[in-house]
Amino acid sequence: MQDENKWFINGCLLMGLLSLCVAWLWLGERGRLARQHLELGKVFQRAGSREQALQSFESAVRFHPRLAEAHYGRARLLLRDEPVAAEAAVTRALELGLERGAVYRLRGDARVRLERLEEALSDYGRALELDPKDALGYEKRGGALFLLDRPGAALADYNQALRYSPHNADLYHNRSLVHRRMGNRQAAIRDARIARELGL
Repeated sequence: MQDENKWFINGCLLMGLLSLCVAWLWLGERGRLARQHLELGKVFQRAGSREQALQSFESAVRFHPRLAEAHYGRARLLLRDEPVAAEAAVTRALELGLERGAVYRLRGDARVRLERLEEALSDYGRALELDPKDALGYEKRGGALFLLDRPGAALADYNQALRYSPHNADLYHNRSLVHRRMGNRQAAIRDARIARELGL
C-alpha cells in the first residue's frame, strides 16, 4: 500500500513538473512571437506603413499582454486619430514599467488632444524630470502652457527648449506667438524672422 502511494505521489509530481515545463515552453514561444511582432511593427512604422505597424503591435500585445513596448508602439500610432485609445495604451505601458520621458510625453500629447491640459502638464513635467535636457518636452509643455493662457511660463519653457535645440524653427515660431500675446512686438518680429531664416 505504501509503495502504491509512493508511486502515485511520484507520478503526480512528475505530471505536475511536466505540465510546468509545457507551460514554460508555451509561454516562452508566445514571448518570442510577441517580440517578433514588436520588431516587425517598428519596421513597418519606420517604413510609414501605419496599418501594418498597428496590426503588428496589436499581435504582440495578444501574444504577450505585459509587453509594455508594444502598448507604447500602439499608442504612438493611435494618437492622431484615436487619442482616447492612445491614452489608454500609453497608460498601460507606464503601468507595466516603461518609465521613460518619451512615454510620459506621449501621454501628455494624448491629453492635450483630449483638452485635459492640466493632466498633460503633469505628464510633461514628469517627462522632464526623467530627461531634463529634452527640448521636445519643453516645447510640448510650453505649448500646453500657452493654451492655458500662461504666456510667462510658456516663454520660459520655449527659452529652455532653445538652449537644447537652438536651430529649431518651430520653437522660434512658437516663441514669437508667445511674445506677441505678451505684447513684446519687437521680440515677436525677431523670432518670426529667425524662424523664416531657419526654413519655416
